[in-house]
Amino acid sequence: LLFDYRGFGDSDKAQGPLRRRWLVEDTSAALDYLLTRNDVDPNRIAIFGYSLGAVLGLDVAAQRKEVRAVVEYAGFATWKGVAADKAGWIGRLLIASGDDAVDAVARLGNRPLMIVHGTHDGIVPYRHSKRLRKAAQAAGVPVEFLRMEGGTHFTLGSDPVVQAAVIKFLHAALEE
Repeated sequence: LLFDYRGFGDSDKAQGPLRRRWLVEDTSAALDYLLTRNDVDPNRIAIFGYSLGAVLGLDVAAQRKEVRAVVEYAGFATWKGVAADKAGWIGRLLIASGDDAVDAVARLGNRPLMIVHGTHDGIVPYRHSKRLRKAAQAAGVPVEFLRMEGGTHFTLGSDPVVQAAVIKFLHAALEE
């Protein structure tokens, strides 16, 4: 299932400034919808999130036990950290803490996580993925880490090696 958050893509325009919690609610609502479908096996649900979607997907996966595995592409570890990447110290001051991916990965328990990140990502620096991996490992979460040497924020999805690795991971994580 692919969906647009409120205020993004073909979705309705957001009423006022977007709130982080609204985007998490939208992600959870998409999962709720998916679970109503007769053509979906509710025991074989994974979340695949890219960039902002990875962060929101991790938050929902940490809250919802229906999610059996997570694939995270180019997500950021903390909101303050990515804000500082873009606007320096002032970015860190202006953004609120909370709902950080680095905290969500630690709450996945024994559900597997795959982290994919390019070393030349100019949007979300590669160091965010290392921080996520470290948090997952410290919490005992089974984590696979795929470093795409020379990869950018926009080249991950088209790399055949990455595609094959993700398919293999999902088959293993969701097999009955």
